[in-house]
Amino acid sequence: MINVGIIGPFGFIADNLIQSFVGDDNIKLTLFGRRKKIENSLPYFQIDLNKLDQKSNYFKGLDVIYYLVSDLIPARE
Repeated sequence: MINVGIIGPFGFIADNLIQSFVGDDNIKLTLFGRRKKIENSLPYFQIDLNKLDQKSNYFKGLDVIYYLVSDLIPARE
């Protein structure tokens, strides 16, 4: 099993990437973002990337991390 983390799961690219992974029994997804709540059954953690102490604990055990954060393009609602 591959443990995959997605930072910034609310944009167009992230949404399509998540949909391509959902249902694959060989991939375990974990999502990270700034919002307080997410409306799906995947593991989600609200994090602040500016705080270094948070990063090390959340990302342990992940094999791949997709960083899809953008301050220039607003997230899809």
